[in-house]
Amino acid sequence: MRATGITEAQARARNIAKTYGGVFVLNLIAAASLAIFIGPAGTWQFGLIAGLLTGLTFISVALGVTWR
Repeated sequence: MRATGITEAQARARNIAKTYGGVFVLNLIAAASLAIFIGPAGTWQFGLIAGLLTGLTFISVALGVTWR
């Protein structure tokens, strides 16, 4: 809690449906972006590798920036 700058009371006051709804929408956007990158002729093997590399690169960098 200290890292985010909010108190426990503020965290409990958040609307959990809005939080999870937002996360769901953002995950749909990420999935659509990856599907566009892979394309309609992509195999499951290419999709697996593309997803793995996306996770290792883009997500790792984003987490590194936000946690720094």
